[in-house]
Amino acid sequence: MPQSLIDRTYEAAARFHAQPMAKKLALKVNEHNIGYLPISDAASQQAAAQGRKPSQNEAYFLRRERTPDDPAVVASRRFHGLNQWPDDLPGFRATTLEYMQTLEALCRRLAPLYAMALDLPADFFDACFAVPHMILRMSRYPVIDDADGTVASLVPHTDSGFMTLLPPNPVPGLSILLPNGRWIDAPGVDGAFVVNGGDILHRWTNERFLSTPHRVRNL
Repeated sequence: MPQSLIDRTYEAAARFHAQPMAKKLALKVNEHNIGYLPISDAASQQAAAQGRKPSQNEAYFLRRERTPDDPAVVASRRFHGLNQWPDDLPGFRATTLEYMQTLEALCRRLAPLYAMALDLPADFFDACFAVPHMILRMSRYPVIDDADGTVASLVPHTDSGFMTLLPPNPVPGLSILLPNGRWIDAPGVDGAFVVNGGDILHRWTNERFLSTPHRVRNL
């Protein structure tokens, strides 16, 4: 993926989060998990179960771009709604859609690798991803207090999907839980994405691939 596209997408995310709160809340996340999610004062079930405070991040979610006449939109099918777009950020929509389309193409190239690693035909997963779900999460992580062990930018969790791609980021903060219970910082490699396995991959492969627990701490 061209570094210029990654840079433009980071810039687009920064522009979105720099907007006044009222503008962001006008696009508040809906039942399709599309839109803006502010930092909450209430801990999620996941955070509460771990005895932690609410995750300290705000996020803007986009899914596959659809039109009002899309049959799934007309039928109000869950998680198949229209994206909520800001109306006064020139170039934002075009940049994020280009990024999502490029990432989708990359994921389609990665899926055969999982199949072949399982001694299956390279196209084994193709039917599952004929029109795959895709979610772009544009997050902002305020700096947290390192002395407070109950607070995290994003509490430890596993992702629900098949795979998650995280673009190269010079700012540290992502860490991964090893099977032995030790946390390690995710290595930062210039020009390389972190590819994280999720719960669907874990289940579909009968634990041949694991769903990777991870967290974010911006200190």
